[in-house]
Amino acid sequence: TEAAKKETVGEDKLLILRRGAPGLPRVYMVHGLDGDVMSGGATFKTIAAHLEPCRVGALVYDSEALACNSVPALCSLYNSRVLADSESFKNGAAKNLIVVAGYSFGCVLAHQMGYQLQQAGVEVAVVMFDLEVTW
Repeated sequence: TEAAKKETVGEDKLLILRRGAPGLPRVYMVHGLDGDVMSGGATFKTIAAHLEPCRVGALVYDSEALACNSVPALCSLYNSRVLADSESFKNGAAKNLIVVAGYSFGCVLAHQMGYQLQQAGVEVAVVMFDLEVTW
């Protein structure tokens, strides 16, 4: 819903694809090289539908992200958005597993994000995938 999209760091920074239930893993999807969350978000929305009842968000490549001058800097920015969202939605749960899922070049970002989160003591899992199909 529109309300679910706007409830945390802002839909211009993090697009909420599935609201999810408190206390369950939070899945954050990272875009490919072009900054698109796969066909205008259509693929991520399809994947999100299969991750019920988890909360699912897609990180948005905006002007603030564009201003980052390195992969670690971009990942630090994205992690601040992930942590802000995860904290605001835990509703009394002790900890929520954070899952960072990267697509294509987003795998590089997801790996770095996972590393940074792990170094900060956050429980994190990383999923990397690429759907390149040639016929």
